[in-house]
Amino acid sequence: MGRIREGHFRYHWNETFQMRGAPIIGKSWTCRRDFIRHDHDFFELQICVSGSAWHDSADGTEKIGRGDIVFLRPGTWHAYRKPRNLSGYICCFHPLIVRRELSWSLSDPAFNRLLWNRAQSEEASSLPLHFRPGAQAFKVICKGASEIVRLGDIDTIRDRPWRLGHLIFLLAELGKSLPSPKDGDRRQDGVVHPSVLQALNLMESEFNEPWGTRSLSARLRINPDYLSRIFRKATGLTPMNYLTRCRSEKAAALLLSSDLPISDIALAVGLPDASHFARKFKAYFSMTAREYRERHQEAA
Repeated sequence: MGRIREGHFRYHWNETFQMRGAPIIGKSWTCRRDFIRHDHDFFELQICVSGSAWHDSADGTEKIGRGDIVFLRPGTWHAYRKPRNLSGYICCFHPLIVRRELSWSLSDPAFNRLLWNRAQSEEASSLPLHFRPGAQAFKVICKGASEIVRLGDIDTIRDRPWRLGHLIFLLAELGKSLPSPKDGDRRQDGVVHPSVLQALNLMESEFNEPWGTRSLSARLRINPDYLSRIFRKATGLTPMNYLTRCRSEKAAALLLSSDLPISDIALAVGLPDASHFARKFKAYFSMTAREYRERHQEAA
């Protein structure tokens, strides 16, 4: 866990957990005091079994308790205030799992919206997803989470298929709770071209490179127009729109977790032109970088 800015923590997978081969872990969890604003470089699924608390995020403040489930993508910040013995399960998994074992999830509409794209009509993917499934579905989800917890935090080859299987089960149940997408947000089932996954990996790992559609396609040795077409079919976004999302989310995390000047953050995420960075960030978050930092610092 790395603390950078006063009042904000960032949890790093490699510092928080020892899981490497199958980076999926579950924990029983109890919150009895305020939990400071923080984010993670991994996915987190929080299942509330008892108690209550006020949950702060970029989406505002809401009260959560038994039956609530909060799903957070990497870089999504949140905090808890005034908890009353809030307890339940936490399931965490590394983004590598999504790009590797779950790469097929790009072809599944519900999994795609959860892990990759979120519906085009929804707000920026830096917001948490809040679920309140029916009683029977919640019982099933708790059972799956408890099975991951039961596997413990020791990585063994024998347990890896079970970890992955239980995770897929949980995500499938959550996917059933997603609101139906609008017609324009629907994805067609089918096999995702390997170049799409390669492009995703490149843009996420080398987001500060001066990518363009032509340079990206040249790296992948594929026609630019064809890459744009298959990428949009799989993710609902053009390659450059996806890159903007990556850079905006990385910048948002740096705004809250460091004291770096905005110009330095723009440079760090691959947008050295400050005015260009400002336009991209505002288009994604509907506010300037300065407004984002000031508004969300107030929640610390």
